[in-house]
Amino acid sequence: SLGVNNLTLRGLSDETIFEGLSVVFERGVHLIVGGNGTGKTALIESMLGFRLMDISSKILINNKPVAQTEIPYLHPKVTYTRKQSRLLNNMSVRENLLMGDPGASDGQVRRVCRTCGADEFVTQLPAGYDTIVGIGADNGSGRAIFSAGQVQRLVFARALLSNPAILIVDEALDALDPLSRHRILTYLARQDLLLIVISHDQTLNRLDRFSSVWEASSGNLHQLRKNDKIMAR
Repeated sequence: SLGVNNLTLRGLSDETIFEGLSVVFERGVHLIVGGNGTGKTALIESMLGFRLMDISSKILINNKPVAQTEIPYLHPKVTYTRKQSRLLNNMSVRENLLMGDPGASDGQVRRVCRTCGADEFVTQLPAGYDTIVGIGADNGSGRAIFSAGQVQRLVFARALLSNPAILIVDEALDALDPLSRHRILTYLARQDLLLIVISHDQTLNRLDRFSSVWEASSGNLHQLRKNDKIMAR
């Protein structure tokens, strides 16, 4: 599990983002929704030790408080996928994906790509998974430029290959169509991990794949829904 106790956090202008917030996310699939500037990302960054918190605030790992200096030891177990996550140019699609797990087999790579809806368009590229990512797709160089949705599918595939204990998805579902979202969330809901999805898209709340649904607003976090059947799996 991952959480915070008595989180007090202020912004650059000393405005209060959270004050006295306590929350723990257990293994399962959790959704945090809310508009821009409501503290969704700030909360995650605090739990991962990326933000300076008030001295009375504590990060909780498996319901035990840990010092911020200990958090880097957690990071290898965490995959943090953001809307801004990108593929690296001048590397092949395969090399980009293997950054998640350098030892993954071709079968594993294609399997997660099929799950994320990426295998079909990758296999249609001039050199398939060996196609180089980057500029020049229209000048006969054999390179590929991907749409935002295609990039997100490949980023998700890379994240799944890393086999994380904790996966955080920060607005990274927004560029995907509803079918792809449902397929990926269905797959993730079956995995033995802690998944936190952050989004401003309130329609995600309609899906039944989440162990709990939370709303960030006005410096607070309110639980909207809890699925005990999923939590108990």
